Amino acid sequence: VELCTVDGLVKESTQCAPNGYYFIPVYDKGSFIVRVKGPKGWSWKPETVPVVIDQNGCNGNADINFQFTGFTVSGKIVGAVGGKSCSKDGGPSGVKVELLSDLDELVASALTSSTGGYAFVNIIPG
Repeated sequence: VELCTVDGLVKESTQCAPNGYYFIPVYDKGSFIVRVKGPKGWSWKPETVPVVIDQNGCNGNADINFQFTGFTVSGKIVGAVGGKSCSKDGGPSGVKVELLSDLDELVASALTSSTGGYAFVNIIPG
């Protein structure tokens, strides 16, 4: 978790405890932004929270909570399409890729990009 200036410069940062609790000591009054940064592919809501630190504390001493919303599952399709090879760096575009549950239920779908890439975002573990 990072405390940043309104311009986005990191002023302080800390790691979360296993239970998700974090604490950032702040000695200056003013307007800041708190943001959470997890490993690549992890999603959070909200991504940032504006805070005001004044004589009443930080946002009136209210907790600032972030909710984990899921993971990103991504990949790339490569190979031949219609008998034609895709370029070395590309893949087929417009191919529908589906993510299914273990019961064959549709969880998410995506179309491949011009380079064959696809991504499913905010996928809950399971």
